[in-house]
Amino acid sequence: MTVSFRFTCNRKAFQLQIAASLNTQVTGVFGPSGAGKSTLLHLIAGIEKPDHGELTLNGQVLMNDRIHVPVHQRKMGVVFQDGRLFPHLTVTQNLRYGMAGDFSFQEIVSLLELESLLTKRPIALSGGERQRVALGRALLRSPDLLLLDEPMAALDRGLKRQILPFLRRVKQETQIPMIHVSHDLGEILQLTDQLLVLRDGKAVGQGSFLELVRNQEVRELFHDLGLLNVLPLTVASHKEEEGITLFHPEGQEQETWVGPQHPSPPGSKIFTALRPEDIALVDRPVSNISIRNQIPGVIEDLIISDHKALCILNTGPKSLGETSERTRPGVKLLAELTPNAIHGMGLEKGQEIWCMFKAHALNYLD
Repeated sequence: MTVSFRFTCNRKAFQLQIAASLNTQVTGVFGPSGAGKSTLLHLIAGIEKPDHGELTLNGQVLMNDRIHVPVHQRKMGVVFQDGRLFPHLTVTQNLRYGMAGDFSFQEIVSLLELESLLTKRPIALSGGERQRVALGRALLRSPDLLLLDEPMAALDRGLKRQILPFLRRVKQETQIPMIHVSHDLGEILQLTDQLLVLRDGKAVGQGSFLELVRNQEVRELFHDLGLLNVLPLTVASHKEEEGITLFHPEGQEQETWVGPQHPSPPGSKIFTALRPEDIALVDRPVSNISIRNQIPGVIEDLIISDHKALCILNTGPKSLGETSERTRPGVKLLAELTPNAIHGMGLEKGQEIWCMFKAHALNYLD
């Protein structure tokens, strides 16, 4: 999927001027409230018209100075914050509205586990159920592109945890390209690490999370909205008597991390959040300490500003002490320290290091 656009859009108190090309399956559009995220999505969908601009989807021109393909002719599915279901229709009738046929009705109902809701009307649904129905209706249009306009902004934390696994399932099983707008970094990074970052109506960065933290303007924005390591882990086993669960990081079955007890059975894949400030660095393993996670790694980069320092770590290029150049897949971690700590420890790129964090520093997003 490739979506390319160039938009200029003037409003009374706001101007959006942006150009970008998106070519990953899922792109997260991230930024603070008022940055222009929803306006951008509405321009792509055709709900709003820019003053000037161009838009192509997979090489097809949808808009330029002479052409404006209307909303209903763009093969796009849109999911809004509030679902926007028809209140007088049942769930079945809402789902079938605008159905195009590439997906069967039952296929989407099963994918989103909507069987028990089909005869209900929207007023009888919870917020999370309404969003699942809205997602199902968008998918049944068989879109070439799925646009998610902060679909979980109105949901509490518990309902967000219910919806995110369904979004990941849609990504994996339908392979439909998505643009996901949110001001919640943890939410976006569960679906993709490819971000388009907006601020004051302009794109200030595009790339992976760890690429973007090297950009000072974007890094300041991340700090304002909250830095996070969002990590997929696989449940290895449980130690119920100790109240802990053991995990394997993705691609590293030989490594074991420890977190609070989690209800999922062994083999389950879950997502966790680890704050950069919860990671400590030491030059060797420490014995007789309550911190359960001590992970070997290598410093990939150091980003030092006046008051804060970020250390990008690769925990998997090679085990500490190995002399072989053989590499293995690594889990990247972002650790936040003070510049004084960086200088005091003499940390530098390429240095082997140990990352330490408490079991309870792992916060479960599922």
